[in-house]
Amino acid sequence: MRNQSSITFLTACVALLHAAAVPGADMSGGLAGGGPAVTPTNGDCIPDAQRAAVRQQIEAFLASPKGKIAKASQGPAPTNTQSYSFYPQAGALWQDLFPVNFVDLDSTAGLRDWFCTNYTYNGHNGHDSDILTWTQKDIGVPVFAALDGLVIAAHDGENDTNTVAAGQPANYVVLSHGNGHETWYYHFKKFSVAVGVGQNVRAGQQIGLTASSGNSTGPHLHFETRVSNVVYEPFAGACRSGASLWTGQIPFRTNFYLRDFTLCTNSLASYPGPPVDSPRNGYQLTGLQPVQFWINQHNMPPNTSWRVRFLRPNGTVRYDSGTVVRANPFYRWSWWSWNYTINFDVTGTWKVELNQNNGQLVAQMPFEIVSSTALMTNRPPHPVVVGFDPPFPTPTNVVFCRVLNFTLTDDPDYDLVRYRYEWRVNSNTVRIITNAALSDAIPHHTAQAGDTLTCTVTPSDGVTDGPSATVSTEFIPVLHVRRSHENAIITWPLWATNFNLQGATNLTSSNHWSNVGVATNEVNGTKSVSWPLTSLTNFFRLRR
Repeated sequence: MRNQSSITFLTACVALLHAAAVPGADMSGGLAGGGPAVTPTNGDCIPDAQRAAVRQQIEAFLASPKGKIAKASQGPAPTNTQSYSFYPQAGALWQDLFPVNFVDLDSTAGLRDWFCTNYTYNGHNGHDSDILTWTQKDIGVPVFAALDGLVIAAHDGENDTNTVAAGQPANYVVLSHGNGHETWYYHFKKFSVAVGVGQNVRAGQQIGLTASSGNSTGPHLHFETRVSNVVYEPFAGACRSGASLWTGQIPFRTNFYLRDFTLCTNSLASYPGPPVDSPRNGYQLTGLQPVQFWINQHNMPPNTSWRVRFLRPNGTVRYDSGTVVRANPFYRWSWWSWNYTINFDVTGTWKVELNQNNGQLVAQMPFEIVSSTALMTNRPPHPVVVGFDPPFPTPTNVVFCRVLNFTLTDDPDYDLVRYRYEWRVNSNTVRIITNAALSDAIPHHTAQAGDTLTCTVTPSDGVTDGPSATVSTEFIPVLHVRRSHENAIITWPLWATNFNLQGATNLTSSNHWSNVGVATNEVNGTKSVSWPLTSLTNFFRLRR
C-alpha cells in the first residue's frame, strides 16, 4: 500500500514547479506541495509470519469438533472455483475506490500484474483498493463477503490508523467457499469485524469496514483469493491467461483523471497530503484573501503542464498563472496542492479553473465570494441519482444501490459527503447504514419473488441533508410460452420458489384457477413444464 511522499521529493518538486509570474503585485501563489504514491519494494500486506499464524488458526478450527460441524453445514463443495459478480467493497472502482496494487505475477524480483504493467510490488498477493482520507474511514466504508462462505479465521481489536508498514497485527476475516477456494479480507477498522469463526455468511453480507490496521500505510482493503492455499489472480488479461474469475470484469482505466478536488481557505503549505484530510470551505470574503486547493489524480502523463485561472462571476479572468511545465515522470497516483492570494473584487459565484496537459481543462470549481461572514451559511450536498446494480435484479443477485452521478462538485462547501442508505422490502426496513462510499449492498435473497425492493439514498455533509433519491423494483416472475410440436412449453424463473403455476379453462368471472400438478424440469435457471395443446386448460399464471 502507499506511503506519504518524502519531504526531499516535495522540496525538489516545489523548486522545479514554482509558479510563473502573475499579473498584479497584490496577487500571488502557485504549487505548494504534492507527489506520487510510494509503494513498498518487497513483502506483502500480510507478513509471512502472520500468514503462517492465520493458517494455523484455520487448520486448528477445521480440525475442531465445531469446525467439522460448520464445514459439514456448508453442503457439497462446488466442482469449480466460483466466480465473483462484484468487487467486495462499498464504492466504485476507478471512482471513489482506486486499485493501487494487483497480484505480483512475477516470481523473480521483477514486477508484473495481469495487465502487463507494474501496478503491484514485489511479492504482493492480492488487490489493494484504497479510500482517500481518514475522514472516510471514520464515517465507514463497508466490506462485503464476495461469495457465500464459512468464516474460518477472524481477528479484531487492533489499531486501524497505521501509516508505516512495520509488521503490525491486523483486523481481518478469512472465508472458505469450498473446493479449496478462500478469500482473505485485511486491514479492517477496529471493532468493525461483524462475523465470527464458524459462522456461515452470504455473498453481499457486510463483514467489516475499510481501514489501515496491520502492515499498512493508509486506509484500504487487501482482498486476496487463494485456491488450494496458492494465491490466485482473478483478473484475466495479457499477462494472466485464461478465463476471468469476475463474471463482468471491470475494464482497466488508463486515462488521466481527477478523483478529488478540495477547496479551503487555510494554508496548505504544510499539508502532508492524503489520507490526512484538510479543512474545507466554499466561501471567501471580498478583498485580498487566501484561497487554496488540493487534488488527487491518477494516470498523470510525463512532463505534465499546469495552469490555474480565477474567473469572476461574469467569466472574465481575474488571475492567470500562465502555463508551468513540470519535469515529472508518469504518476499513476499523485496528489498536489496550490496556495494563492487573490484580490476578489466582486461578490458572487467565482470559479477556479485547473488546466493540465497543455490546456486540458480538468476542473472548473465554483465558490462564493461574499461581503460578510454572516453570509457564509452551510449548504446541503447536491442531489444524487441512484440505481440498482444489476439494473434489473432477481432474488438470487447481491444487489448494490449506487450513486450514479459522481462528480468533483458533490457539495457546494466542499464538505465530505456521506450517504444514508435505507433498504426496504415491501414496507419493512431491512438495512440502514450511513457510509462514505458511492454504493451499498444487501445479500442475495434479502427479497423474494413477488416482493418490492426499495433503496432510498440521502446525501449529507454531516450537518445538513441533501434531497433523497429512491430506486425501486418488483421481483415479479414472468411466464414464457412457446410451442413444441403438439405441446406448449411453459417456463418461468427458478428463483420464483414461492410461486405456483396455476391453470384455468377460461377467463370469465366464473373461472376457477387451480394449481397445475405436473412435474417440472429445471435447467439454465428456469423451471418448465410441457403441456398438451389438446388440454382444456389454456390459460396459465403464477401465484403465491
